Amino acid sequence: MTVPGSVKMLPFYWSEEDEWKHTAMMGGDSRVPRNETPQYQTEEDRRRAEENNPEACPVCEISA
Repeated sequence: MTVPGSVKMLPFYWSEEDEWKHTAMMGGDSRVPRNETPQYQTEEDRRRAEENNPEACPVCEISA
């Protein structure tokens, strides 16, 4: 792209059908609510995070 604000439509599609749009818009949000308590997929993930540096975010590298 050489001109600011340009848009290029790519030849990729999520699906051949558009039913997923209805499901995404009307199906509701199934994500877990956010909170201040760290959540880990496994006990091993929690242990490793605490071993590295319990006061810092291992992903964004900023202090909590």
